[in-house]
Amino acid sequence: MDLTEYGLGAQPHFDDRSRNYGVAEIIPDRFGIVHTTKMWDVPDKDVPLDQGREGACTGFSLSTELAASPVNVDVNNAFALELYQAARRIDAAAGRHWGSGASILATALALKNDYKLITEFRWAFGIEQVIDTIISKGPVVLGLNWYFDMYSPNAENVIEVSGELSGRHAIAAIGYLHKDGGYLALMNTWGPGYGAKGIGYLKIADATRLLAEDGEACIITDLATRPQVTNSVFATESGNKFHRPAAHNWLKTPRTFDSRDAAVVAGLRPCWMCKP
Repeated sequence: MDLTEYGLGAQPHFDDRSRNYGVAEIIPDRFGIVHTTKMWDVPDKDVPLDQGREGACTGFSLSTELAASPVNVDVNNAFALELYQAARRIDAAAGRHWGSGASILATALALKNDYKLITEFRWAFGIEQVIDTIISKGPVVLGLNWYFDMYSPNAENVIEVSGELSGRHAIAAIGYLHKDGGYLALMNTWGPGYGAKGIGYLKIADATRLLAEDGEACIITDLATRPQVTNSVFATESGNKFHRPAAHNWLKTPRTFDSRDAAVVAGLRPCWMCKP
């Protein structure tokens, strides 16, 4: 399938109350984060994910964030698609009806409330916070305008932000390269045929521009449970509820905080979006 046939589907929806729950609260400036190259590992198994023509990028990109270190939850295409479908139901219940696609907010809420995999997610505002988050915490899911030439990275796997606006895409930033002005390493969810086995590199100058175009940046900050996902579907649908099948092996795993987290964890507030 030609890359231009792959789905986009990140629908723009951001609640201004989310600004009260920024990532800066858990990455204080006083730590003086040094910008240096950082790449988070993503297991080869089932990653990069492949959403095909479905506009399910929010479910697939947040699943990629779960798959990457430091979390490393075992995910697959079936789980990512179901997560997207759960997000669409949340959007619809809030009066947001789209022909296809879902919001990043609804997808993160589905992870928290439907799947109970996370207990908190936060938002990065501006490129500096995105870089700081990647270096010190982990991957970030971006919701960005997607221009036609971004479908095909160049020979150096650099994503060129040019051409006509094609839509909006959610994609996981799994690393930061501190060279030549800086790059974000983006893992797409269009299979291994995109860039270098699913990874393309976005110049920081272009990332800054795209974030200024009502871009979003979401990070999972607290993991609740660690599932073992089989090749079958992740959960079964019963009415409007999702129930975990007893056959799945769920292991309770508290999030491990590093020394920086320990200095501020006592002051963390629950996110209003993450309440049951």
